[in-house]
Amino acid sequence: MKKLPLALALIALFGVVGWLGLHRLAQHRLDDAISRFQAALPPGESLAFTRAQPLLMGRGARLDGVVWHHGPLTLTAGRVTARGLAGIPPGPLRIALLTFDDVHVLSPRESASAADARFAGLTIPAHSAGRFTADDLAAATLDSGTARSLSVHDTALDATLAARLVEITAYGPDRESALGTDDLDVRMAGDRPRHASLSHGAASHVLLADSIRSITATGAAASSNHLALELRGLAVDDSGADARPLVRLERLHFAAYPAGGDTPRGLDASLHGLSVWPQAPGGASLLTTLGYDHLTQDITLHATAEDATDRLHVNTLDIDAPGAAKLSLAGDFDQVAPATPGSLAMALSTQPRIVRLAVTYRDLGLVDRALDALARSRGTDRATLLASLAPTDPANAPAAGSSPNPFATLAHFLTNPGDGALYVAVKPQSPVLPALLGLELAMAASPEVAGALGLTVEQRP
Repeated sequence: MKKLPLALALIALFGVVGWLGLHRLAQHRLDDAISRFQAALPPGESLAFTRAQPLLMGRGARLDGVVWHHGPLTLTAGRVTARGLAGIPPGPLRIALLTFDDVHVLSPRESASAADARFAGLTIPAHSAGRFTADDLAAATLDSGTARSLSVHDTALDATLAARLVEITAYGPDRESALGTDDLDVRMAGDRPRHASLSHGAASHVLLADSIRSITATGAAASSNHLALELRGLAVDDSGADARPLVRLERLHFAAYPAGGDTPRGLDASLHGLSVWPQAPGGASLLTTLGYDHLTQDITLHATAEDATDRLHVNTLDIDAPGAAKLSLAGDFDQVAPATPGSLAMALSTQPRIVRLAVTYRDLGLVDRALDALARSRGTDRATLLASLAPTDPANAPAAGSSPNPFATLAHFLTNPGDGALYVAVKPQSPVLPALLGLELAMAASPEVAGALGLTVEQRP
């Protein structure tokens, strides 16, 4: 029995000696690797640190008091830890996990800092010594990255961005990245200082790396038919001498999804609690002209697109603004370019033709405000203004049994906006551009023009 403690002591001794030997070997290899890395740095670059330690079993390294100079750029970090390293720049470099504690980046124009930053599954491609271009950045891959207590300042713009948390996953060529941020804060100085804040933001299916390459080559970002965006708690304020709110948004949801099977490409969007204020206090603006201090609304959009026919279907566009109006729109539009590689959102910004359009408007106080403002601008009263809208040409009077003159229906609605909703629909004989439709509607008192437009104007309960 006396031999057992002695054997255990010998095993422990050999273990300690072995561990010290392995640690010393790992330290030697680390020092050698750092020396080779420093020797490979081009002129104008340098790496310094106060202490370097290998991790357990030599699977990485920890550097304290890091200072890296890259031309006019300087990076400092209280601690840098790297695990699973393979390769030395400017050749390919792979790092299983790279972390920075108390990191600061300085350049003549920008500065950035973070309490900590973490990058997992990082691969940096081979690149020219001393040069890391946008194409090199687009070719890099990253499984996930986070930064906490991030702050960025641009001296030229006198703008500061801060965020409690920033996240990215699945970055790289042909990869759909996901981005997220919490407690984002942006401040811009200058003649018109602004302050914006966001409680939470998230985006997925973003072709981020491909967009960097595309912007470098063509100036346009890469896009796909699949994108999701969520925003919560957005606020934009004038932070100058007349500090006041400009925009509030409780929640935004945006989703563009690709075609699949019998399902066409689609877009769903909603804005809840969108409030807007006049841009200039006491100045001329539509809101102040209508007598609104601010306007709050909810907006919902559902649309689909058919690439084969270049047609866009707006299933519903609903706007609900308490104290102003409720509006619902539905319609079909053609000449909407398919996504090649543009997105449905890009298609909405083109000049499509109207195939069919139906609008239902229910007044909640906007009509009276608008009529009063228009009468004031013309130096008249509301009664005289309404009389000028009534049809006066007998040649345009509708025949017995036919639909009433659309302008007469409109004049009746404007006189009695609380009696029901105004319904306006057009289905022209051939698709028409929106600008031309406006001109033709101005002549819609003519039965021939109204018939060619397929115009229907009704006041419904």
